Amino acid sequence: NRERIVLTSITPGAKKVVHSAQFTDPDKAFEWAKQQNEHANLYYTVNPARDVVDKLTQGKRPSAEDIERVFAFKLDVDPVRPKDSSATQAEKDATTRQVLAPLYAFLKANLAEPMVVDSGNGFNVLVRLEPMAEPTKEFQRLCETLMDFLAAKFDVPDVALLDTSVKDLPRVLALPQTLKRKGENTDERPHRTVTLIGAGEPCSLNAFTELASEIAGLWGDRKIRRWVEKLPRFD
Repeated sequence: NRERIVLTSITPGAKKVVHSAQFTDPDKAFEWAKQQNEHANLYYTVNPARDVVDKLTQGKRPSAEDIERVFAFKLDVDPVRPKDSSATQAEKDATTRQVLAPLYAFLKANLAEPMVVDSGNGFNVLVRLEPMAEPTKEFQRLCETLMDFLAAKFDVPDVALLDTSVKDLPRVLALPQTLKRKGENTDERPHRTVTLIGAGEPCSLNAFTELASEIAGLWGDRKIRRWVEKLPRFD
């Protein structure tokens, strides 16, 4: 069985046009992405999905029920900046220094070295799971709680935030080796290529579940949550 790939193109601007397609042939997926990237931003569904061709043909998007397995625990680190604009280099540098670096260090020390992608403006951070997880409601709740915990600890207001909306199983991320267009392309806020910085190492599913469960147990205690939220972020 060849893995099914779901790609989505979204034209930038006020009137966004969305197209999605599913492929089993990587070469065809590459060609489609290349053509679409001439005028649109490209994204991929991180977690493997069952056959959703009919749904995509109807203009619908994959739902959580369409996800077969969980490939990675995904995080999206987004610099704070004016709406519908690319990030400046200064904003990206501050995000790297104040949010990405400590988040990366925490994940590497407690789980495994994560995959990091420069999404053009911010960064996608993925903890790849080995083996892939079953997309049960319980596992989704663990991931949601872990993401809320990490956002509370690593968000730096006015610098960068973790976008917790990526907790949705079929949520897409920027496709590497494609051009990301956001707002006007200027010297200060340029359009950039999405780039894989490092593939990282896979994390044992058992180790991930153990840590996520431990944090979920603590995070359910309001006193502990308030105490943790007041502590300085991890270094």
